Amino acid sequence: MHDRPSRPCPPSSPARRARAACAVLAAAGVLAVAGPPGNASAQSGARYDIVGGDTFYTEGGTKRCAIGFAITRGAEQGFVTSSSCGGPGTKTYGPDGAEQGVIQASSFPTAVVITNPDWNATPYVRGLGGQLMPVAGSAPAPVGSSVCRSGPTTGWQCGRITRLNVSISFPEGTVHGLTETTACAEPGESGGPFVSGDQAQGILFGGSGNCSSGGTTYFHPIRPILQAYGVTLKTTGGT
Repeated sequence: MHDRPSRPCPPSSPARRARAACAVLAAAGVLAVAGPPGNASAQSGARYDIVGGDTFYTEGGTKRCAIGFAITRGAEQGFVTSSSCGGPGTKTYGPDGAEQGVIQASSFPTAVVITNPDWNATPYVRGLGGQLMPVAGSAPAPVGSSVCRSGPTTGWQCGRITRLNVSISFPEGTVHGLTETTACAEPGESGGPFVSGDQAQGILFGGSGNCSSGGTTYFHPIRPILQAYGVTLKTTGGT
């Protein structure tokens, strides 16, 4: 059974806000929302750049998720994200509908997308006002540290790390080693990146609340993801 907030849902809340405030936004799919493709992502080098926090789509362009962090594996490029965005073999598309790549590996609650040559892995996440924030490494931040996350629904949201090594049970299994934060999130941001300073921390797993009244989020630390899939984080110092 999914963990849920202890406070009840306000009966008079608007549908979107109530959905965000009262459901655990889990990698089981609640954070991935339907919507039509929008504008193209940032372009550089190849035709398009892979930037953490930017939108991508699956299911023929109907399910919206967020890029986590750009990665490489040998000559291949891609990014990490949430397994709620699709299983192995699922095709992915950019915000303008351009073919992007395929989910090559997926194991609840994370996944790896390998992109086609039109996409260029960059060591950045989308920051406040759309500015590019550098990713220099992946040193884990301790409890009390400032942490920010990026996503296509609410943009750049910051808070504090409140707990480490949190376990949450779902029908798909119990997920261990999660980090709890006060940085809010809303539907459509599943898989998006968390950073502390210029250090990658993890990707959005789920949470409760919203960015109007506040909320709690959980991220899956980045280092175990990189190790599990045999991929390397793209950083400003190289890979």
